[in-house]
Amino acid sequence: MMLADALAGGRFTLLMPAGIIAGAGDRLFDANAEALRLQSEIPGSFVDIIPQAGHMVHHTAPLAVLAMVDRVAAAASSEVGRHWRDPEEVESRFSEKIMLKSNR
Repeated sequence: MMLADALAGGRFTLLMPAGIIAGAGDRLFDANAEALRLQSEIPGSFVDIIPQAGHMVHHTAPLAVLAMVDRVAAAASSEVGRHWRDPEEVESRFSEKIMLKSNR
């Protein structure tokens, strides 16, 4: 939830792919809805809802976590992720954000 709050209003932009994993059986909060909300707020993000997992997905479904890491890494190294690796593009975006932040 805090990441989406930080990204709200265009204050920050992720310069790399993001993976979101949630356990469908989470009893602490509606992880399903929160994961889907985050996905809608983070462009290009991936989401995976694990049916047999609860709040501690990384403990109950470590292979799903590793699969998400692989998926995000593949996206970062593919043509789709080209702009995440292009140093000039990253520098341009980073400099732009610094300038926007300093003008507030």
